[in-house]
Order: sequence, then C-alpha cells, then structure tokens
Amino acid sequence: MEGSPLVPPKTLQEMKTAMAVSLAFGALMLAGKLAAYWLTGSAAILSDAVESVIHIAAVSFATASLWLSARPADRRFSFGYERINFFSAGFEGALIILAAAGIIYSAVRIWLAGLPLERLGQGTLITLAAALVNGAL
Repeated sequence: MEGSPLVPPKTLQEMKTAMAVSLAFGALMLAGKLAAYWLTGSAAILSDAVESVIHIAAVSFATASLWLSARPADRRFSFGYERINFFSAGFEGALIILAAAGIIYSAVRIWLAGLPLERLGQGTLITLAAALVNGAL
C-alpha cells in the first residue's frame, strides 16, 4: 500500500507542493525583513524577521514529517508513522516559545541601549510589502 492511510496520495502531493511554495515565499520574505531591519535597526522589524525564521524552520520540519508520515507501516512501526505529525506540532510550538524569548531579549537590549531608528520610511515599505505577500498567501 502506497502512502498514508489518513492522507490520500494526491492530497499528500498537494500538501508537499504547498509546503514548497510556503518555503520559497518564506525565504523571500525573510530576506526582505532582514533588509528592512538592516536599514532601520527596529526591534519590531527584527521580531518580524525572527518570525520568518521560525516559519521556515517549522515548515521544513513539517515537510520532513509529512514525508515520513506517508511511509507505510513496517516491522519497526507496525501502526505506521503518522504520529510524527504530533511531534511536528510540538516542535513548532517550542520554536515559537524560543522565538518569543529571543525577541524579548533583543527588544530589551535595543531599548536599553537607546539605539536610534533610521530610514523608517524605507523599512516600513519593505515590511508592508512582506505583509501584503503574506496576506495574499
């Protein structure tokens, strides 16, 4: 039997394609957000860039989990590999917590240092473009 009993092969392929598109756009958005942070030095834009890093890591892990969960049951895992999806969800949650801690640390560090914001107009336009792409997806 080919594929997971819970996810038909056609749907599985569609999910893999969607994840590949998500990774590609995530990488482009990350590049834009990092450029906006570089221009402005804004902790808010940095936190948005960190969210993109988390998104890319989570989608990468979910893609690997999807590939693994599609494997049929074998002698080692007689009920199949579908439970990896639960681990994937937990991994994403852990990444979000880690990102939150990093964002708080960076924001407090920038705030205490009193670093001035620069070129806010350009940074805002880049971030707005990334938000529009995100909304379109």
